[in-house]
Order: sequence, then structure tokens, then C-alpha cells
Amino acid sequence: MAPSQYKRIVLNERPLGDIEPTTFRTEIMPFNLKPKDNEVLVQATWLSLDPAMRGYIRDVRSYLPPVQIGETMRGQGLGVVLEAGRGSKFKAGDLVSGAWGWTEYAVMTDKAIEKIVSVLNYIWDKVRLNGLFLEFLKAFKHWTS
Repeated sequence: MAPSQYKRIVLNERPLGDIEPTTFRTEIMPFNLKPKDNEVLVQATWLSLDPAMRGYIRDVRSYLPPVQIGETMRGQGLGVVLEAGRGSKFKAGDLVSGAWGWTEYAVMTDKAIEKIVSVLNYIWDKVRLNGLFLEFLKAFKHWTS
């Protein structure tokens, strides 16, 4: 059963120095999300928090436009498809990744998300591309022994 409302985190003000409790605010939104053709409704299960986000909230020219005051904070996430619109290549229950931002639920186009075929394959793809590769191998060895 769908909730009657959901939460999202929006940029409240641009910080001049450190990020403060007033930099972001939580908004309670009515749950009126419905996917259209070639769209899906996603429930976020994991949201990213990374250093690039500091640049997203600065009002300066960059490779991406800055997040505007009142907009949902930009970010990657992992989630589960709850409902697929007509013609979507996804189905309810699919695990997906995408840039829906800091929100509990989002409607996304099929082109804006990627299906996660295997959680372990997804983790492997992400970990082997960064400096945590050796730590991952150590943890995996400990976990499986």
C-alpha cells in the first residue's frame, strides 16, 4: 500500500562556510507520484553522500548547474521499482540505480535508471574502480571465511 506522504531533502540556503543544520530542510510531500509511459516509480533504499555534493550547492559555474534553493538535493541512489508505467522495460521488484536525489520516492524515466542484475556484481563494479579495492578484498575474505 502506498504511503500518504513522503520526505525529501531540499537545499534551504547556500552555505558561506561549513554546511550548517540550516543548509538543508526536510519537506513532507503528498504522495501523488504515478509513472507515465516508459517511467517507473522508485522507492529509494540507499542514497549517496559524496564530496562532489559540496560543489553542487555552490552557486558557481561547473560541469553541472548548481542545485537551486528549494530543489531536491542532487545525488545517486539505489532503489526498488514499485510500479512501472506502460511500455517500461522495468517491472515491480527490479533493483535499480539512478540520480533521483535525496528523496524517499521518485518517478524516473527508463533512460535515467539502470537495472542492477546482481547486487554483488554491482558492488564489484563500483569497488574495483576506486581506491577501496584492496580493503574490499580483505573484508570479503574475512566475511566468507
